[in-house]
Amino acid sequence: MGSPCIISEQCWQKVANSVCHAGVCRCSKGYLQYRRHTCVPPARVGEVCYSNTHCKMWDTESQCDFLIPKLFGRCGCRGRVKGDRCLPASRQPPPRIKHRPHAAEQLRHGEVLFHPVSLGLICGSDEQCKAADPNSICRDGICDCVVTNGTCSAASTGCHKGTFQCRRSGKCISWYMVCDGRTDCPGGEDEDCRGHCPRTAFKCARSKPHQCISAGLRCNGIPDCPAGEDEFNCKDLANRGCPRGTYRCKDGTCIGGHEFCNAVLSCPDGSDEPEGACLGRGPAHFCPFRCANGRCRSTAVACSGRDGCGDNSDEINCSVCKCPKA
Repeated sequence: MGSPCIISEQCWQKVANSVCHAGVCRCSKGYLQYRRHTCVPPARVGEVCYSNTHCKMWDTESQCDFLIPKLFGRCGCRGRVKGDRCLPASRQPPPRIKHRPHAAEQLRHGEVLFHPVSLGLICGSDEQCKAADPNSICRDGICDCVVTNGTCSAASTGCHKGTFQCRRSGKCISWYMVCDGRTDCPGGEDEDCRGHCPRTAFKCARSKPHQCISAGLRCNGIPDCPAGEDEFNCKDLANRGCPRGTYRCKDGTCIGGHEFCNAVLSCPDGSDEPEGACLGRGPAHFCPFRCANGRCRSTAVACSGRDGCGDNSDEINCSVCKCPKA
């Protein structure tokens, strides 16, 4: 899409459902462009979508209920549903809920105000750990269980591998949500992205002070770092391999790792959507996250707050375990 053309045949031979308009290849009327090589039809209620516009092309009352923020999800309705259409949402305002700060959010120890620290993270005192779990202590600078039984400890907190653990609450969230500009941890630590870069985010090493962005923005075709280093080395021309956290298409193109098996073709050759792996039909040579139903998904779906597997198995184990009683 966006290539110069003279006749529509030059466009649709490369990209289905495209035409030549004003000397440039564009998607046909009623189709929406996704990346540079795909024109998608309207998404009905319940179908996969990657923007609100994608849903509203079918029903103006629907919206994209994002599985991964700003990436993809399924079209949903604010109100009731009839078939593949939304019924007008209720105009009744939601009930008002009086905000009451969580008692464990901030605790006083003498004259020092401190925050709880969850299992497996760096601590400065036993009190910090006990504020999150009364059966934990600060051992060698890390919150650990007083009694370890092999199933719950600082070394085995119970969350999916690769997720981001919220320091105060022990909630675990998808790595895609870290440094994405939206607060997901109750204490906001997933958006502490200046100077210090969370392990699950991408560091813009050439910016001063160091800026961090969501690892999901790596190799998405748009420079997000001030110096554009998130788009460096995104074409594996010499078989050196793609950057860590990305996915290598068969043609050597590198795309965001979260785009594997997301029901939207992102590789020019479509190799990011292998039917056998994505639908759980037989063994897969590459499966970053295997759902309980056998389907393969990107690790980005784990603890995203939405059912990315179809059986909700990616939303299990999204908070740290509780230490056994001492």
